[in-house]
Order: sequence, then C-alpha cells, then structure tokens
Amino acid sequence: MPVGNVLLMTDIGGTVRTQVVSFTPPGYTSFRDLVNAGPISTSLSPATWGALFGDAVIEPNCNAEGIEPGSLGAPARVRFGIVGNNEPDCDSSDSFMGFGGFVSSCSAPVLSVGASSGIGCGPDTNVPAFGYVFVRSRRPAGAYVTTFAPEDTTGTPISLGDDQTSGLLPLGFSFRFFDDTYTSVNISSNGFIGFDAGMSQGCCSGRPIPESDGIDNIIAASWTDLFPPGGGSITYETRGSAPNRRFVVSYGNVPWCCSNGPGAVTMQIVLYEGTDLVRIFTTSQESGDTYTQGVENVDGTRAYFLPGRVEASYGLTNDGVELQTY
Repeated sequence: MPVGNVLLMTDIGGTVRTQVVSFTPPGYTSFRDLVNAGPISTSLSPATWGALFGDAVIEPNCNAEGIEPGSLGAPARVRFGIVGNNEPDCDSSDSFMGFGGFVSSCSAPVLSVGASSGIGCGPDTNVPAFGYVFVRSRRPAGAYVTTFAPEDTTGTPISLGDDQTSGLLPLGFSFRFFDDTYTSVNISSNGFIGFDAGMSQGCCSGRPIPESDGIDNIIAASWTDLFPPGGGSITYETRGSAPNRRFVVSYGNVPWCCSNGPGAVTMQIVLYEGTDLVRIFTTSQESGDTYTQGVENVDGTRAYFLPGRVEASYGLTNDGVELQTY
C-alpha cells in the first residue's frame, strides 16, 4: 500500500515530541522508497521543525525542507528535515534540523538526529536527540466497510428548508478531496455535502455516480429527497486540535419529503485532517426511497462507493463506510 502519513518522534532528555507529516506522491510503497526518491518537499515551517528539537532554531535563509532538501553539495545535509544558511542561498547551508543529518565542516562526530550548525561546531550549537520514524500506509482509493463508531451529535444547528443548501461553511483545516484541496463545505438538505459554492440541492432522489450532471464534487451519505422542515436536525462542528481535527456533519431523524415525521434517516459524515479520509456512519436509514451513497470528483468522472448503494432502495442500521479519494 502507498505511504500515507509519517509520524516523527524525538526524545531529548526524556521529553518526547511528535509531528505528523503527510505524503501523497504516487507509487511509493515504503518509507525507504520515499526517501530514495528524494528530493520531496514538505511545508511544516522552521518553527514546527524546531519544536521537535526543544524549540531549536537554524539560520534564517534557504530553509528548504523535506526529504533531501537544499543543495547536494552544501556543508549541511539532512535526509529528512530542514536546512538553513546565513547567506541568501542553499549552496553553502551549514545548519540543519532533522533526521539523518551531518555538517561536513565540523570535525566533531556526525550528529545524525537533532539540530546542528557548522558555525563554531561547538556543543552549544548542537541539540542531539533520539529519533523515531513511524509510517502509516494509505489504502488505495476506494470504498471500504469500517467499524460503526459515530461521534456525538452536538454542534452548530443549521435550519434548511425543503431542497436547500447551507452555502459554504469553514472546515477549520485543509482537506484534499480527489485532486483538489478545500477549506469549506456546502451542506444539502437532501443528505449530502459538497465543496462548490453553487452546489445543487440535489432534488429529488439519489442519482448515479459518476455522472457529469451538475451535481458533482460531493460526499453523499443518504442522498434522497429529505425534508428537514418536517422534523429532526442537521448540525456541524469542527473538533479536535491540529493536526488531527475532524469536521462532523450530523443528520438526526430527518424525514422523507414531504412528511412531518417520523424520521427516516440518522447518519453522520466525518472528514479527517491529515489523512483526508471520509467516514459515513449510518445509525438508521429506512428502505423505500432511492438513495445514493459515495464520493464523486469535481467533474463527475470518478466515484467510489460500495456495491448496491447507488440509485437504489436499501435500508441500513449501524453501518460504517470509509472512503479514500486518492
């Protein structure tokens, strides 16, 4: 399976610090392949790298980061980290923070993990650390059965009429969906969310996916003709702290159109920062209407879903689905 997230961990004097780095290049099935394929850039920032090494700092220029950053001929090199320089270039960089580093201008022993500078080469310019790298593989794009584990349904309520959308609402983090990255979503009254400001409300039943029909770039959980004015609730909320936040949209006991109850659908859509996973948890979905469940890209040419859940009548109870879009 391709490499997904990498967890970096340092131990300096018994104090453990961690940082998650996400990778999305295709074709790398192990961390070794990823490292050997460098250079590959990251965008954590000097302060974030410094936090791994006790708030260490390096020289202010260059600041190339990632796998094999900077110039191959520079005095300071690092396999995975960030390099710095006093001069306005990367060719003569002589400081680094990261894993698998060295400063060739120093006669002192190589500092493999930590923060180091060739300026003076003394102990006051080195921060040694124990380092650990953990790799989380990413499953191929697709739809998978997962454990039913919904979150609580608290959050900000939104009031939607029949066949309405919320307009764009902030996620609170960046989320990659297929080939594009978004920071806000649009919620439809009809059991799905999407990433376009002018998204259709999707009346009046679940439709085929993939299909370029103007209702694209969506995450459909229980796409059908729902009727929030008839009862139930729709809420949304960003939860957790960076880099592991979640955006949760909950539909609670929302009836079909145009009934005033009882509720036909209780489900939840969760988007995960960093992994860019989508999970759909369906507590209850009555059979009888035509539903679609799955994800579809921006131009309606690609989609992922479980068999039998597109433009079909089916009921669900305590069901979990995980979707990976790239």
